[in-house]
Amino acid sequence: MIEFTEDLIIGVEKIDNQHRELIKRLNDFLETLKEGKGKEELIKIFSFLEYYTVFHFDDEEELQKEINYPYFEKHKEIHKNFKEEILKLKEGLNKDTTLSTTISLSKKLLDWYINHIKKEDKKIKGFINSN
Repeated sequence: MIEFTEDLIIGVEKIDNQHRELIKRLNDFLETLKEGKGKEELIKIFSFLEYYTVFHFDDEEELQKEINYPYFEKHKEIHKNFKEEILKLKEGLNKDTTLSTTISLSKKLLDWYINHIKKEDKKIKGFINSN
């Protein structure tokens, strides 16, 4: 389980709230794994994560446009690549819900979200604070 900590705050309430929700849903996914719930439940939670990630990325990109974020195109490309990765992960989950596969998938998701927020999204915070 992961906590939403101060080092994940970028200072834009809407985006921070969405990050909180993403982490909550990731924790739900981990809890579902831990409890050994079935494939249908895992796919249901993962489908929401897929939807919410796209929704969140759209909002984050809109914010970047509004503030004339100089690294918008690079950030958008990172989002595009992760959307493609999520589709691959979902395909893998649909084919194989063994413990090792689902643990690997959850680790990839957690690592990606946390690293993305701490590295890329924090740059947005720095840009906002400097202007």
